[in-house]
Amino acid sequence: MFSLIAFIYYLLPIIFIILLMWWINTLANKILTQKERHFQIVTEQNQQIIAEFQAHNKEKHL
Repeated sequence: MFSLIAFIYYLLPIIFIILLMWWINTLANKILTQKERHFQIVTEQNQQIIAEFQAHNKEKHL
């Protein structure tokens, strides 16, 4: 019985570290996904602004 309790106490830090690393990895993936989405939105907005400027310049030069 004592060896089982000692074994469980031996495994607790390992389990804690594994869960902590899993949580950090999940959080990092979530942040990375949000940043990628934000970058995609900004890129789309920039392309739209560039297209508007190009159309405006074409009208001005005609």
